[in-house]
Amino acid sequence: MGSRQPAPPAKATRAANDTCGFSGVLPQIGQPLTPQMQAEMLRAKGPAKLRLIRPGMVIAQDFQPDRLNLILDKDGDIVTARCG
Repeated sequence: MGSRQPAPPAKATRAANDTCGFSGVLPQIGQPLTPQMQAEMLRAKGPAKLRLIRPGMVIAQDFQPDRLNLILDKDGDIVTARCG
């Protein structure tokens, strides 16, 4: 058996895969998505590159690496963010 290289740290992997800017939203996880916050993101990303995903919502499975997906809970709080 050959020796395996250790996996890169999660932080480095996250930065390399952050094609949509989700890392900028991470500090807001657990907070409500305010109209001001949404307006800022729309200005920065454009309406086609920001998708709000609410519980029970049907979404297309098309992957767009530069689109920011905000996953919200039933109260409108940001649960997580990811590209796609």
